[in-house]
Amino acid sequence: MEFTSACVVGAGRVGSAVAARLAERIPARITGRELDVAGADLVIVCVPDRAIPEVAAEIPVGPWI
Repeated sequence: MEFTSACVVGAGRVGSAVAARLAERIPARITGRELDVAGADLVIVCVPDRAIPEVAAEIPVGPWI
């Protein structure tokens, strides 16, 4: 599968670094607490481990997570 866009959830150091690296290849953006992942083919969750289940449950069905 080829991804044409990505959204990184988490604007911390790791999320920012991952988004910057992805942006070298495909359009990528960062979202924080608002979880605006609309239009992204790929969503990467870069939040603390304890927050992963809650954040993942809030992401609408559709993109690869």
